[in-house]
Amino acid sequence: MSSIQKATVQMLLKQRAHAVSIFPSESRFIASLWCCIFLLVLSLGTACDSEDDPVTGVDAGTDTGEPTVEAEDWAEISVGGFHTCGVRGDGTLWCWGDNEDGQLGLGDTDDRFIPEQVGSDSNWRSVAAGGLYNTCGVRSDGTLWCWGSGYLGLGEVGFAPTPQQVGSDTDWRSVSTSSFHTCGVRDDDTLWCWGLGNNYSHGLGDDGDYTTPEQVGDDADWRSIATASPNCGVRNDDTLWCWGSGSSGQLGMGDDVFLLPSPGQVGDNADWHSVSASGNHTCGVRNDGTLWCWGDSDHGQLGVDDIDDRSTPEQVGSDANWSMVSAQGHTCGVRDDGTLWCWGWGSSGQLGLGDLDDRYVPEQVGSDTDWSTVDVGGLHTCGLRDDDTLWCWGWGEEGALGIGDSDDQLTPQQVL
Repeated sequence: MSSIQKATVQMLLKQRAHAVSIFPSESRFIASLWCCIFLLVLSLGTACDSEDDPVTGVDAGTDTGEPTVEAEDWAEISVGGFHTCGVRGDGTLWCWGDNEDGQLGLGDTDDRFIPEQVGSDSNWRSVAAGGLYNTCGVRSDGTLWCWGSGYLGLGEVGFAPTPQQVGSDTDWRSVSTSSFHTCGVRDDDTLWCWGLGNNYSHGLGDDGDYTTPEQVGDDADWRSIATASPNCGVRNDDTLWCWGSGSSGQLGMGDDVFLLPSPGQVGDNADWHSVSASGNHTCGVRNDGTLWCWGDSDHGQLGVDDIDDRSTPEQVGSDANWSMVSAQGHTCGVRDDGTLWCWGWGSSGQLGLGDLDDRYVPEQVGSDTDWSTVDVGGLHTCGLRDDDTLWCWGWGEEGALGIGDSDDQLTPQQVL
């Protein structure tokens, strides 16, 4: 892909995210229009790119560096729009990929094609890279740190190319990011959000923008949170709650609920184990191991063997052995037997199935039975195996896969 194509595709994805955030009721039309433009850009070919090395596909003059640590020590992975971050077993934080907005936390705006350590600290507990422009992480001392561009929780909308502490509190348990807002759960099980509010994404009951964390309601019973548009979270009583924009049914509350300014319960079941939310669809695993999805199904990302939207949760197949699920432009999940399954949009090989085809039902990725977790972004996917090795595949531009080049990969490749 030429440098012009690369910049054009990146611009289109970011403008699509911004357009959907401003016009949530038109998200279906925006997504369809963007998809057509995106495919047209990709069809222009790559043969005439004089700036890319013909062997590696890396921009001439790019210093990709060399891995300097053991490959079998990854503890956590988080995939963003075009960048990826992970925490190693020793508590160090590493990021790579697109860095136009400083989202890698490395003090500059240069892309990285292999993992590079963020600072020198070894006390990172978790990282969230779910947005296009920003990243956040929680340290072992319970402090919260964010970096990149936009609503970082620092009191103003701005730019920070290195991690900056959000407030002074030391009781953050987890954090989840999207392109325009962020939410986190504290040790006392309270939920806090901040960011752009014109589609009620922060759940604070109004459409105002917030530049520092604000508590969502008065409840202190939140177990986990997944940010997107809409947001969804699971409470300690195993009930599922969503809020924000859901023009394709991704709120899961029926055909008549498309915009919700504060958390609303999805159905009356109290058996939800976990949830993953994207801009267009939502999926969750129940305590009995069944998998349920709802929302937009244009590319089969619901896994229910058609492209019809669903406005309430629908079971994916009949199996009851799902341990986790991750949803963005496509969907992947891990079963109890350690097998990995993906479905939905496959335009850049992000399903890991060796081709660019969409899938309308879950299909197993390879035959291995040692996958422990998976995380999906807009166009690429990464997963961890039981031996703590990290594998990525799909869209490779800007070094998103961390394997040293900018080529797309149709099957899982190990990240050293």
